[in-house]
Amino acid sequence: SELSGGERRRVALAKLLVEEPTLAILDEPTNHLDADTIEWLETYLKQQYRGALLLITHDRYVLDRVVTRTIEIDRGQVHSYAGGWQSYLAAKAERMAHASRAETNRKNLLRTELEWLRRSPKARTSKSKARVDRAVALRDTRGPQAERVARFELQTERLGGTVLETHDLSLELGGQELVRSLSFVLQRGQRVGIVGPNGAGKTTLLEAILGEIEPSGGRVVVGKNTKFAYFDQGRSGLDEEQSLQHNVAGDRSHVDFQGKSLDIRSYLKRFLFEPHRARDPVAVLSGGERARAALAKMLLLPANVLVLDEPTNDLDVSTLATLEDMLVEGDSTALLVCHDRYFLDRVATGILAFEDDGRVTAYAGNYSDYRERRAERDAAREPLRSEADKPKKRRAASKPGKLSYKEKIELEEVVASIEQAETNAGQIEATLADPALYARRASEIPRIVERQGEIQDELERLMSRWMELEERLHSES
Repeated sequence: SELSGGERRRVALAKLLVEEPTLAILDEPTNHLDADTIEWLETYLKQQYRGALLLITHDRYVLDRVVTRTIEIDRGQVHSYAGGWQSYLAAKAERMAHASRAETNRKNLLRTELEWLRRSPKARTSKSKARVDRAVALRDTRGPQAERVARFELQTERLGGTVLETHDLSLELGGQELVRSLSFVLQRGQRVGIVGPNGAGKTTLLEAILGEIEPSGGRVVVGKNTKFAYFDQGRSGLDEEQSLQHNVAGDRSHVDFQGKSLDIRSYLKRFLFEPHRARDPVAVLSGGERARAALAKMLLLPANVLVLDEPTNDLDVSTLATLEDMLVEGDSTALLVCHDRYFLDRVATGILAFEDDGRVTAYAGNYSDYRERRAERDAAREPLRSEADKPKKRRAASKPGKLSYKEKIELEEVVASIEQAETNAGQIEATLADPALYARRASEIPRIVERQGEIQDELERLMSRWMELEERLHSES
């Protein structure tokens, strides 16, 4: 009961990994997980998990890379599509086009039947009565309803030349260094995604920028005309005991929006709340409804820089697309703490990545660009083991027959190294099987899995060398 929502999710994932059930039901498993852990989970579900999987998620990359069938629930109707997100979009577009053609045919046929009724004689044969019944049925048939889509607009104000800057900014929390000497400039029209492991300090960085906490070093410079609008991941600005209307507009029945006075119920309808929901207490709202309520409240404030902390959690894909369109088409300036990779690929113009030992590195481009550049950097730093091994192989090949004294010593050392590597591999397997890892140290999982792969590669190299030396040793006798 003392665990946070994210910790409960990690415990549930740990149970899945350990028990390997026949059927796993995961409800929004990627919420609150960092991007590296989400990618690791994707790989596990696709390559290692052997059971059936029922997955409720709005993570569009997970849908594309893991699922084989997508089920959509829309206004009481259930539609099933083969494949993941992209296949779903294509198939739904075809279904909607077919429904539109069928509706056009229905209206044309209804028009024809109504004209016949107006011209027809008063005498009613059984044949004409059947035609009347058909016309009535056509008239009473409901056509396809238009999809309800939220409408988001930002009330912007003019930005000055200086928007936001940090100069050698350092942050500490509980004696731990989270950010070390970060110098960064946010310019007008930039949308910068902030990524990194859970607990790295992303929210703390936002709080320092907003002036809510004092940095341990350096300074934050906020432009004279800069006005922030903050969307926090806990939706803490909402009072659960108060109504939706009171949370968004206070005691007002009308709100000022884009220079117009709007009835609060009309304003809330932009966020997919029907008029009768205005007096519902926030406590009864779903996670997605709370997120939309928090957005409705935030977007009433005139602002020119959005600070969004996990804005995509609990939002459905249609609302996510609307939020993406508002940010991109409105040329917004924003800081985005987010682990939704699809969202960052659509929206971000730059990435701030929390890396080891308090380093925060800036990358140009979206999330995929950042991943590509990080992979290139890591590859450049990786020791060229194969190149280092080549001289040894050439020396071994140039001296067939007896083992030299050094090679006999090497053989003994290789055996010891194999034993140690196997011990290390066993320890990592035990660590990955421990539910506490997923509950308390989930951010370490990608590094542990990466280390597991390194040990396996080292074992293969050692075994190959041991077999070569053993073969030559036995050939002597």
